Amino acid sequence: MKTDAEIRFVRRSLAAVLLLGALATSSACAATDLRTDGLAPAGDAETALYSQHLFTLANEYMQGRKPGTEGIERAAQYIEFHFDRLGLEPAFQNDAGEKTWRQPFRIGESLTLESQALSMRSNGTTTAFTPGVDFNALGYGSSGEVSLPVTFVGYSIPQGSEDYSSYDGQTDLSGRAAMVLRFEPMDEEGNSQWTDEGWSFAASLVSKFRAAASRGADAILLVNPPNANDERADELETLDDSQGARALNIPVVHITAETADRILRAGGSSLEALVTKANITTTIEAIDGVEISIDADIQRDPVLTSNLGAVLPGKGELADEYIVVGSHYDHLGVASFGSRFPGELHLGADDNASGTSGMLTAAQILSDAWDEVDGPVRSVLFLAFSAEESGLIGSRHYVRNPIVPIDEHYLMLNMDMIGSLGQTLEAGGVGSAEGLESLVQPAFDRSGLDIKTSLSVGSGRSDHASFDAEDVPNIFFFTGITDQYHTPDDTADTINLEGAARIATMAADIALAAAVRTDELVFAQRDEEDEPQRQRMGGPGGIKVRVGIAPGDYSGDSGGIMVARVFEGTSAADAGLKEGDLITVWNGEPVKTVQDWMPLLATHNPGDTIELSVTRDGEEIIVPMTLKARQTTGG
Repeated sequence: MKTDAEIRFVRRSLAAVLLLGALATSSACAATDLRTDGLAPAGDAETALYSQHLFTLANEYMQGRKPGTEGIERAAQYIEFHFDRLGLEPAFQNDAGEKTWRQPFRIGESLTLESQALSMRSNGTTTAFTPGVDFNALGYGSSGEVSLPVTFVGYSIPQGSEDYSSYDGQTDLSGRAAMVLRFEPMDEEGNSQWTDEGWSFAASLVSKFRAAASRGADAILLVNPPNANDERADELETLDDSQGARALNIPVVHITAETADRILRAGGSSLEALVTKANITTTIEAIDGVEISIDADIQRDPVLTSNLGAVLPGKGELADEYIVVGSHYDHLGVASFGSRFPGELHLGADDNASGTSGMLTAAQILSDAWDEVDGPVRSVLFLAFSAEESGLIGSRHYVRNPIVPIDEHYLMLNMDMIGSLGQTLEAGGVGSAEGLESLVQPAFDRSGLDIKTSLSVGSGRSDHASFDAEDVPNIFFFTGITDQYHTPDDTADTINLEGAARIATMAADIALAAAVRTDELVFAQRDEEDEPQRQRMGGPGGIKVRVGIAPGDYSGDSGGIMVARVFEGTSAADAGLKEGDLITVWNGEPVKTVQDWMPLLATHNPGDTIELSVTRDGEEIIVPMTLKARQTTGG
């Protein structure tokens, strides 16, 4: 009996033989016509190769390809193996000047809990709580040793639905530990008062914690309301659940409802009574006569991940310009963010093993066709980005550190979620350069696909956006959001393999047409819809307003919301926001990341006028803004 490795080798070899045989047949009869007739549509060989890549990358062995895990390292090695097998050249150089497939960058920290302790002192008596049973220190906070009085702050929501706020303008938590309720105001059944399903953006833990910290809290005690209709209501978060979180510089501890009630009763109140109040109105109560002590030691080590790149060298006077064929190979793994199913394995077949399989398939097709191309031809750069799910971090790192000046990147083709082809393929960005539509139309026609050139998710939510921000013409191939999106059900058996192979072949066809084209592609400034955020949690009927900016940094390193683009005719444009502005305060509430911003944005209605604090050219200015209605685009 063959081993699994032998079976995989036979399957790989068979797929390669089928592919080479098919391409040899098609190329032999069309070798002299590649410049004018392009590549033939996908057949069985391309579908077989695509299937091999897809079922490998979306296999449980890859652990959902979360950056910083063994699984994404295995996926990287698989991609590198195929780059090498095709005879491509490594795109990058390491610090020693050696060629490498990898472009490493830092995405955060790995957390290790060295020690933790929590105790309460009341009426001269100290009560020690049990780690892992009564409480857990979380990575949302830092190491620290503090002894503090406690203030109950309800849901710690600065701005919620129907003018709800946990705080008033006088709230000062300096020198105190803030006890914060998870979720948001609930009805008698433990469901959200603000949305019919799940929880709204206001339930974001990050925004809750930042709201308390910005009011001076020196520690945070998170507690689940015991009657919440949520499977997490009886569970303690662990340090692993907050891996990758950006830390506040104060300790954050999750305590059980029983622990919280003991603390509150020692001060003459109860958790039940305070939750009932917080479900109705602002509830800030100092818990007299009680002091809690926290001693947490959390070790933080840097987490690195890598973009992967390979070059198919061009020829002649065009060889120094590059066509980029890209995709992101990371996904959520055992999800700690971006999913309604935290703690479960997300294999990411459509998002985005489908696009990475398409990139590798296109690499095979173009490599085999390359010798048949006569005359000057541009180089092709195949890029697999990491940390897309964290906010386009990998592609943004590349455009800031490209292998050649960014203006020598002729066209970027991005495949993200191409695995659910139905009747129509979405291809956004054909208007990003003058003449691009006429360049791609013949390939569209040869593919036999029904293609629309608008996007149901807007233009800014995948890696092509990083190139677009640098004025590189780009096209985004996308087959739509499915019910499996960012769930454990996004598995290989749900993928339309033949349809995805057809898209990958068409992308190769467009790359070839662009590579041999002698005319320039002149980037065209566009008036795009404001980038919709994909709904990863239930929301209060969705966000009703649009601002009209593309954020330039999702990491939070800039200390606010960096404006990378302002779209014409939007709230932002009318208010006079400019590219390069840094929004630090939104209507009185500090914002450091897009995660902080979204819960606040979700509370507004069209016509609301708000006030922004903006840093521009080193000076802080106040910018009033009247919010316009968000136009829905389907999807």
